[in-house]
Amino acid sequence: MVFPFMGTLFTAVLSAALALVMPSAAAYAPVATVFFCAWLGCVGVGLLLPRPHEQEPPSQADYEEHGLGPLMTDAPPAQLYLDLMKRVILNLCYHEQSHQVVLARSVDEGRATPELASRFSMRARVLGEDVSLNTLSMIGLRRLDSLQACISALVAEGIRGDLLEAGCAKGGACIFMRAALRAHRDTERTV
Repeated sequence: MVFPFMGTLFTAVLSAALALVMPSAAAYAPVATVFFCAWLGCVGVGLLLPRPHEQEPPSQADYEEHGLGPLMTDAPPAQLYLDLMKRVILNLCYHEQSHQVVLARSVDEGRATPELASRFSMRARVLGEDVSLNTLSMIGLRRLDSLQACISALVAEGIRGDLLEAGCAKGGACIFMRAALRAHRDTERTV
């Protein structure tokens, strides 16, 4: 119970000091002191909170193992655009800010139920086995690749009709459908 008393004493001393230094602002001294104390408290809490441990970023080998290595130097712009869209939709660009939940249950990996992941897993993101607060899709890279192949086949074979995603969460697959149609210069379909 010493801390509330110390805070009150500190506020009173700081208010008196402000009133002595700036007599014309004596009426505002208590308010300024309270704001300063609140700021000081926030700084103190920020210093005392444990820092999240930094994890190693995925290596180039991790990216290549999951089909995310560098593209060919002569890749067409449409392919580069769709590759970038997949990486952004799945938040592979800023994965270190991901707070992901692993969805897949795996007795082999010790997960009987979905759980908060302790670290980023490239495998889980590629297979669509996790959900992140800041990804736009839950379907994973393999399903986005499949979606791209289906849209390419539709356009190449001249199959008419619009595209629909039934049961979307954040709409990432719809965003990718629109991007794939734009890459194929298809302006007649609606997503």
